[in-house]
Amino acid sequence: MQNIRIAAMIFRSVSGDVRRNLDAMVHWIKISKNEGAHVICFPELNITGYSNLKEIKNAAEPVPGPITQDLSNLSKSQEIIILAGIEILPNLSILAILYIMACGVLLGLRFC
Repeated sequence: MQNIRIAAMIFRSVSGDVRRNLDAMVHWIKISKNEGAHVICFPELNITGYSNLKEIKNAAEPVPGPITQDLSNLSKSQEIIILAGIEILPNLSILAILYIMACGVLLGLRFC
């Protein structure tokens, strides 16, 4: 049986600042991969952050979309499974999801 190393991240996401939050994820994903992690798990809503409804609507996006494409590329380039939290806009409503990506392929969404 192969051992699997999992990195659990805790960091302060800035509400509505998706680019900053993604940059922080890139930093921690690369460190975790260099330390031998196969999976990295981020806190819920780490991509969009927690906020009021207006800010969440501005940060949320459909899946697939630019944010999930960035995560797909990152997962593939770093060869790591990424679990990340994001707000999405299906049919003009907002849902919090856990986004699961491995080697550039979406493995699943867990709606909360």
